[in-house]
Amino acid sequence: MKHLLTILSIAVCCLLVACGTSDGLTKAERSALQAQKVLNALESGEYTIEVNWMHPLRGQPQHLTYGYRVKVKGDTIDSYLPYFGGAYYVPYGGGKGLNFTAPISDYRIEQTADNHYIVYLQTNIVEDTYLFQIDLFTNGKASIYVIARERDNISFDGEMVF
Repeated sequence: MKHLLTILSIAVCCLLVACGTSDGLTKAERSALQAQKVLNALESGEYTIEVNWMHPLRGQPQHLTYGYRVKVKGDTIDSYLPYFGGAYYVPYGGGKGLNFTAPISDYRIEQTADNHYIVYLQTNIVEDTYLFQIDLFTNGKASIYVIARERDNISFDGEMVF
């Protein structure tokens, strides 16, 4: 019985050690590394934000399943987002909504006093003009606000993937 308790306690200790941080970095160092990754992605102009929450202008927030995202690559935006809300004018059949790949006509980045970034980008597709405001935080979390000319505004929450 004593032998079994010894083996069990050794196994628990090994498990606890294995669950600890293997990279040897402190929390502050990991935060700084994450912030640098976000900054590098913004400077390169190539990043992807996977969204997991949708906040329509009218209605309740909705949790989203895997797969919805916004990808910026150079001067192009690839938007694969759901849309719920009012539309003032849309083509027959509903149109593309927020599922499109299009060139970016206006792009700028601002850094705020509390050390997060705001990306403004505008794109025009045949059925609408969209202004995306992406609030990116140094921990990789993001909020995306989409303002459309022919549809109700909508926002999303997600995280930058590396």
